[in-house]
Amino acid sequence: MICFVPYKVVLSENCANSDQVTMWKNKYEQLAKLYSQLRQEHLDLLSKFKTMQLKANSAQEAIDRKERMEREMKSKNLELADMIRERDRARYELDRLKGVQSRKTGADRRATKRNWRNCRGNCDSRRRRRTIWSGQRDQNCRPC
Repeated sequence: MICFVPYKVVLSENCANSDQVTMWKNKYEQLAKLYSQLRQEHLDLLSKFKTMQLKANSAQEAIDRKERMEREMKSKNLELADMIRERDRARYELDRLKGVQSRKTGADRRATKRNWRNCRGNCDSRRRRRTIWSGQRDQNCRPC
């Protein structure tokens, strides 16, 4: 277009303004695209983090369950050892009472006492192992 000189200046300013507007529009679109991409990556990482956190929580729950079961098993084993000791004590008492009634021979009485001492030795060794397992080495073993 052919313009007069005064208008030429105005047209060049309009061209410069439109170039700046176009430049800023392009910059804005690029920033919007970058923001959209970063937001999508953030959401992807967030979902991965949540799944990893769920896996970690379930693993921790499994570890807690295992430890609880081990503690329960130890306590049941200790209860079983106590019951076995009580059973052996009752057997010894029964044998002793029967021995008085039937007038056992000396050899029979010695065999019964030897069996009782063996049982007691087993109880003591179990108790020692139990105190070592539980970390209470300073605790004295109580008599059978």
